[in-house]
Amino acid sequence: MTEDHLKATVSLRGVIVAPDEEVLIVARSSDGDWELPGGRLGTCEDAIDGVHREIVEETGLDATVGQPIHAVAWRNEADCGRFAVYYDCTVDSKKVQLSHEHTDALWLSPTAAKNRVSEDQRTAINIVTNGQNQSTTVNTEIPSSIDATTESRSTGESDPDINIDSDHEHSHE
Repeated sequence: MTEDHLKATVSLRGVIVAPDEEVLIVARSSDGDWELPGGRLGTCEDAIDGVHREIVEETGLDATVGQPIHAVAWRNEADCGRFAVYYDCTVDSKKVQLSHEHTDALWLSPTAAKNRVSEDQRTAINIVTNGQNQSTTVNTEIPSSIDATTESRSTGESDPDINIDSDHEHSHE
């Protein structure tokens, strides 16, 4: 048993599939990168309610949230813990109303959507669209850009006042 437990920000994302089997991806306002809709879980918020809330806030879509299909944990470049859970979601309508957090939305074939998102998000799309078994990935590597001072703090409490809005879903690229 490990004594070094991950303290992490939790994000929830939906692999939203329309009746024509296209997948929704959105472009972040902060950097233009494409991602699956979703965001951070609120304090004491139910996970299903949280992913539904985030999808409604970001896209205006009233998605049906299904089962969690993929989870991944990692440490970002600032050595902060991250934990993302992806959900199988469906919608009846493709009419998207973007929030200020995103600049564009695309409904794409699963293959085309996977070409635009991070590796972990590609895995989630694969699971939903190909019926693969659930997969959980843990990345324990600390980026080489982290200095020894930051590395030694990795077991301490995370600072809730750190602004991490520019942090993005984990990518192995």
